[in-house]
Amino acid sequence: MKNSNSLLLFRLALVLLLIAAPQLLRAQETSANEKKPSTPTEAVQGDAPMIYIVGKVLRPQAIPLKDASSGKLRTITLTQAVAAGGTFKTSNIERVKIIRRLKENQKQVTYVNLKLVKKGRAEDIALQPGDIVEVLEKGVHVNPLNINKLSTIRIIE
Repeated sequence: MKNSNSLLLFRLALVLLLIAAPQLLRAQETSANEKKPSTPTEAVQGDAPMIYIVGKVLRPQAIPLKDASSGKLRTITLTQAVAAGGTFKTSNIERVKIIRRLKENQKQVTYVNLKLVKKGRAEDIALQPGDIVEVLEKGVHVNPLNINKLSTIRIIE
């Protein structure tokens, strides 16, 4: 009895696979032919300029730089972006990372101490379209010299 049930289930699965396979192949071909976004900015909302806040934040998100009511570009600083994402007690605001794409295969990574920014002793960087702001967890140490394929590393402290 078990063998006949197993054989029946196998045949049913095979029939379902044969029915679904052409649809899956068409879906793969369609997605393969679509234009792949070259930057994270294009990935979210077409040509709408965005910045991204990720890592040890309460609300990881894409933040539009275009004002919804006026349609004009607005300036968002690092402090504003981190505030929009929110932080945990375990978020390391003394070493916030900004990843900025310079060219096709080049990016710049900047580490900023937000405590010093709040005290007015360091620059509150204006973010650019496509920037990725990553808030690390306390205790996670990054050696910037080990990061591959960077053209520039800045540490603002």
